[in-house]
Amino acid sequence: MEKYEKEIEKLRKSLKEMTETVQVLRLIIQTSAKRPKPFRNRDVCNFGDKDHEGNNNRTLFCRGFDISVPRHEIKRALWKHFSSCGKVKRVYVPIECATGVALGFALIDMAKHSTRGLKLDGSVLGGRILCVRNPCVTR
Repeated sequence: MEKYEKEIEKLRKSLKEMTETVQVLRLIIQTSAKRPKPFRNRDVCNFGDKDHEGNNNRTLFCRGFDISVPRHEIKRALWKHFSSCGKVKRVYVPIECATGVALGFALIDMAKHSTRGLKLDGSVLGGRILCVRNPCVTR
C-alpha cells in the first residue's frame, strides 16, 4: 500500500506542476493577444496619410514625447498642447511601418505664427521635455 501512496503522491505533484504551467501559458496567450498588431497597410503607413504633406513656414518640428502610446494618442496630446499657442492646422506623427510605433518626432502646422509654438520648447508633455524647432532652420 505504501508503494502506491508514493506513486499517487508523485502523480499529484506532477499534476500540480502541469496545472501551474498551463495557467502561466494561458496568461502569456491572453497578454500577447492584447499587444498591438503590426501595421500591415504599408501603402498608407506614412505617405498615404494625408497629414504627411504640406510642410511650410508655419510648420514646427517636435521631439521628446512618449512614443510608447498609439499614434492617435500622440497626435491628440500634441494637438491639445500646441493649441495653447494658437490654432493648430495639422499634426503629423510618422510611424515605423512594420510595427506601427512612432518614429519619435512630429510635424505641427500652426494656423498663423509658428513662432508662438516655439515657446513650447522645453515644455513638459506627459512627464517628458519637448524639443520644438523650426524645421527650416538648421542647427
